[in-house]
Amino acid sequence: MPFDWVAISAVLADSAEGGIWPAAVAVSAIVMGSSFAIVRSIINHRERMAKIGMGIDPDVPSVEWTRR
Repeated sequence: MPFDWVAISAVLADSAEGGIWPAAVAVSAIVMGSSFAIVRSIINHRERMAKIGMGIDPDVPSVEWTRR
């Protein structure tokens, strides 16, 4: 049973000084941050549309906000 696939990770680990790992971490952070922002904006949009559908003005501050 050949274990050639293990050698690839060993090569990547050896080139940590300027290899692919810093770029992979940066790209994954950008992708995850962008995904989080997209999901958050979709949720906010759906909540806004639900308020409009119920006849509530979404731009009026809530009661809790005015009591502070």
